[in-house]
Amino acid sequence: MSRKRRRKPRKKQGVHSNPPAPSPGRRRFLKKALIGSAVVGSVAATGAGIFYLIGGEDQAPVQAPVQETIPNPSGIDWEILERREALRISSLDDLMRHCAVLGPRTTSKRKRTALSLGKSLDPKAKRALESKGYDLGALYNIEKTNLHFGYPESKHATEEAFKYCKAANEYIHSNLKGIRDFKFRWTPLKAGDNFSRDYDRRVYIGRRLYVPQSFKVTTLEKTPQMTLTWSVTESNEGGKGIYGAMPDPEDDFFYVYVSTGDSLLRAPFSEFIPLSAIRKRNEYELKVGDVKAAQSIEALSEAMSTILARGFSRKLKIPNGEETVDRLHKLLEEESELYKYVKPAIRWMEKHGIQAGWDLYMDDPAKFMKAIERYE
Repeated sequence: MSRKRRRKPRKKQGVHSNPPAPSPGRRRFLKKALIGSAVVGSVAATGAGIFYLIGGEDQAPVQAPVQETIPNPSGIDWEILERREALRISSLDDLMRHCAVLGPRTTSKRKRTALSLGKSLDPKAKRALESKGYDLGALYNIEKTNLHFGYPESKHATEEAFKYCKAANEYIHSNLKGIRDFKFRWTPLKAGDNFSRDYDRRVYIGRRLYVPQSFKVTTLEKTPQMTLTWSVTESNEGGKGIYGAMPDPEDDFFYVYVSTGDSLLRAPFSEFIPLSAIRKRNEYELKVGDVKAAQSIEALSEAMSTILARGFSRKLKIPNGEETVDRLHKLLEEESELYKYVKPAIRWMEKHGIQAGWDLYMDDPAKFMKAIERYE
């Protein structure tokens, strides 16, 4: 399974399937639009992902200097790492027409802090709770419902991105023992596809991920008790993994989404590695709660992703690959408290190795966290 400068939302004026591409350079941000969604069914959903959007101020064109040809042993067209045009949406119907449904509508109900919602916490709801004296760090009954849509890529970009993801998966297995060998179903997308009934073990490639979400937050105090509801739609680049743990590990289900663009360099590592560790994370949650457990698996997977993606970039001679991986890592550090242990985990693994980190986490996440906390 990043965050940045916020900017005021602009009023949406319908759908534009081919909007003008923003110029590069603007800081990535998490974009939200108001869209409702009904609760249907209930499926356990876990996982975290790194998400990015790029934009920028208009700049005068600059003639690029002549560069010598760089060998490309992978044969992959690295133009897939360039910024991709997004879809502008104003309603759920827009998503249904222009995107593909990646999986079932999911609903989770749990006691968690309002602060754990991060940027999904509606500003009006936040002010309402604070005005009544409620502590955002206290526990609330929180019900969250969402649905994942992928905006399709071109056939060529999809094929090239799949080449990279498959090679990255092989690289993970060649450098790490103990990773489960999942039989992924590599699935290209087209507008109107609906995989809500046939999503298990699919890996999707798309231009962008859209996630309409609805929240219902109820205070635990009886007097006075408040219930607040709101809906948002997140628009993300990067990766996302949805995972469901069953009594028999062979019955576990999941699907993974990966975007084109420069976040592709990290995303396969970031999303494939946690699939083999999510059960340990869930066991750890029973002891320490969801926040600490989420921080632990992000520390493990994102630290390993950074180290592996650097090495893979060197191996494939990806133009500016290592620099891009490090830049994305720095954005991750600025994201939220969820990623506060990624840097110390990298320092620990650079000294002891990724295999030692993996083995320690799979033995006991608490031991892993104690070890890396010394490197803060």
